[in-house]
Amino acid sequence: MGKNNLKSIKIKALKEIEKASDLKALNNISKQYLGKKGEVALVFDSFKNLSSKEKAEIGREANVVKKEIGESIEMAKGKFQNSSIGAKQDWIDISLPGKKPLTGNLHVLTLVQKNIESIFQAMGF
Repeated sequence: MGKNNLKSIKIKALKEIEKASDLKALNNISKQYLGKKGEVALVFDSFKNLSSKEKAEIGREANVVKKEIGESIEMAKGKFQNSSIGAKQDWIDISLPGKKPLTGNLHVLTLVQKNIESIFQAMGF
């Protein structure tokens, strides 16, 4: 597996990411290319047959490809999540319980006591 194979993996992955229609498809693409048994992982597995110079060169390329595919997937996920958030804002579930109002405050004498204590602490008492 060489650089040409990495380029073809990258091109194929980016095309599939562009065609993805939902988050589930993006997760499947992520597993297919970046998972433990994904195509990029297969490139790393093939290192045992290469010389140390080839390992370093192809390893750098593989890491760049892996990073680019990951970033593309995250950007696409962000687009889908932003669009789903906008769609959910128009809909309100009236069966959910409401938010409890905040009630109660500290008593006035307690507030004065804390204030006086902080003043004395600042003085060193």
